[in-house]
Amino acid sequence: APNYGEYCVSKAGVSMVTKLFAVRLAEYGINVYEVCPGIIETDMTSSKATKTYYNAKITEGMTPINRWGKPEEVGLAIASIARGDFPFTTGAVFHVDGGWHLRQLYRASMCTLHVNHRHGFRGAGRAPEQTFAHGGAPLNAATSALKS
Repeated sequence: APNYGEYCVSKAGVSMVTKLFAVRLAEYGINVYEVCPGIIETDMTSSKATKTYYNAKITEGMTPINRWGKPEEVGLAIASIARGDFPFTTGAVFHVDGGWHLRQLYRASMCTLHVNHRHGFRGAGRAPEQTFAHGGAPLNAATSALKS
């Protein structure tokens, strides 16, 4: 979006600062994290034009978890970090985005993913299997390794 250039640059800066501080502060026992929210119902997304745009994208299947995120869901991630639930982790990115960060894989996938409950992941045509679906369509995986 043309009006979001500065916003996007600032987010990229936060990502780099997260990595930099994670390296520099680890020796002091300070862990650093990045939280990346997706399309969250906030004041920033409350205009009619923004809602119309993202509602259409959600209807088209924009993300694997295909709905608006809630501020409380971002809060849960932050609360978990604040509690110290990840003591051996630093520089991690917490995507609270319904899978938006997977969009390349999610959109480009071509082979149906099946799960064999006794033998793990397998490709199409092997039984007993359960096909996972999203909105009535097969959920796909981008790797041909699942076919073997």
